[in-house]
Amino acid sequence: MLRSLEDRRPSDEATRVHLAPAIVLTKDEVFEACDGLATAERLLEAGGHGAQASWAAGLFEQLEDRLAAQWPDDCVAQSAFSGSNSSERELMQ
Repeated sequence: MLRSLEDRRPSDEATRVHLAPAIVLTKDEVFEACDGLATAERLLEAGGHGAQASWAAGLFEQLEDRLAAQWPDDCVAQSAFSGSNSSERELMQ
C-alpha cells in the first residue's frame, strides 16, 4: 500500500531533510516518470487497488499539465509530432 507524504516525513528534526522549493527535470525525465506512473496505474488497477491507481493517475496528470503549461499551445502541438519518442507523442495527445 502506498503511504502518504505525511507518513514518510521524519518525526525527528535532526533527520529532517530540507528540500529545495523547486526542481528542474529534463523532458526525458518527465516522460520516464509519466511512463512509470502509467504502468503503476495499470498494474494497481489490475490488482484491485483502485484508490492507489487513481493516485498514480492523478500524479501523471499533474506532471503532464505542468509540462504542457510551460509552452504555448502551438509549440506543444508541433512538438508532439517532431520527435521519434512514442511516449512523447502519447503524452501530447
